[in-house]
Amino acid sequence: IAVLALVQQPARDSNGQLRPGTAVITGTIVTDDKTPQPVRRARVVLSNGTRADNDVATSDDGGRFVFRNVPAGRYTVQANKAPYLPMFYGASRAERPGTPIAVADGQTVSGLTIRMTRGAALEGRVLDQRGEPMPGISVSAMRYQYSVVSGGRGLGTAAIVTSDDRGVYR
Repeated sequence: IAVLALVQQPARDSNGQLRPGTAVITGTIVTDDKTPQPVRRARVVLSNGTRADNDVATSDDGGRFVFRNVPAGRYTVQANKAPYLPMFYGASRAERPGTPIAVADGQTVSGLTIRMTRGAALEGRVLDQRGEPMPGISVSAMRYQYSVVSGGRGLGTAAIVTSDDRGVYR
């Protein structure tokens, strides 16, 4: 006697893509001035750390941004625009982790505000003992930062540039 066993295959999507989300995330990007001003044309990135591609939006003239069709999950929102420092939603200052946002299907998360701090530039000139410019010299800007691993504070490199033919770096 032969017995045939039928094994049902898992259901497959017809197009091989994940079902789009139904959540919406909205917010505003502003300066950290005493009287905050909208930051227009900021690049806003929505990331959950596991997706191959992040969603990106651009803030409008009022500093507003919108992400539609967001799948359920936990996300971070980061704003970037020169001359401001990159900033995460919920971070107390630049280069600090932000507050993740939990989103459910069909949920609208609104009222997120990211306050951006204006950055700065360092400029100088490298000269030799005779006062002649020194091209091609590597110049490092250092800053104090905290290590997650050791829990201590130490110097870290913020940027490295090379002086030009006039000995100027920026």
